[in-house]
Amino acid sequence: MGLLTATATSLGTGTTKTQLNGGAAVTMPSWARELVAVIPYMTLVTMTASQALIAKLELESTDCHIQPFECAPTPQQGGLGTTHDVHAATPDIFEVHCPLQGGEEINVYGTALILNTAAPYMGATLVVSSVRTGRQVFRKCGTLTDTATTAGETAGTAYTINGSEQIIEVCGLTAKQDTMTASQPCHGFVRLQSSDFKVAVPLKFLVTPQPAGLGTIGTPSIGGLARFPVRVPTNSTCNIQDYFTNGTTLTAAAEWLSQVAFYQVGRN
Repeated sequence: MGLLTATATSLGTGTTKTQLNGGAAVTMPSWARELVAVIPYMTLVTMTASQALIAKLELESTDCHIQPFECAPTPQQGGLGTTHDVHAATPDIFEVHCPLQGGEEINVYGTALILNTAAPYMGATLVVSSVRTGRQVFRKCGTLTDTATTAGETAGTAYTINGSEQIIEVCGLTAKQDTMTASQPCHGFVRLQSSDFKVAVPLKFLVTPQPAGLGTIGTPSIGGLARFPVRVPTNSTCNIQDYFTNGTTLTAAAEWLSQVAFYQVGRN
């Protein structure tokens, strides 16, 4: 196996999709027969009090069948007050297992999902192999949505996965974009619902809590995503409605997002 890098690139202060690696594709080695995994990283350079970093990474190519592949790594939470440290989570590893012939150009994109006062940066490590190591995995993210400010459920925006055979992983995330309040964590669970699930299996799962800070200076940090393996057979076109149930009352809403990994019909 070998490692390639999509170099860190500014995502700007908006929510525009930006090609990483300085705007250039990452070329696979001639011997590569599989893109095994992608490991995103992201960071805020100039911190703004109470301002989080929530972003997603996408892989695209005209040389191989890799789309859809969207993944949202662990958010970087802003701190409470004008002085605080920030702790970065261990980078998340997202399996891809995309078959290659060698020489393919993979385009790696990052999109900030909330506005930041100062531009964040995102990059990624790509793991490649000379042999096949697993069945190809596709991924799709929902839409970042505000939580309720009371303890209750909020619907997200329905999304569709095409060519699906089986959902193999689910996870969600939550973070506060702004207006941090002392002693107010954000925690709860995601619920996924679809008439395109072939089995009436419940999908209700927790997210890693965004902890509270104490006093006027606090450093809440999110250690990683809570990711859950599942086996849910689906129709080939699968429409998913996601929901988030907030566990406590908040002075200002937090944000949440769900994401799923799945196998496609006929893709091994």
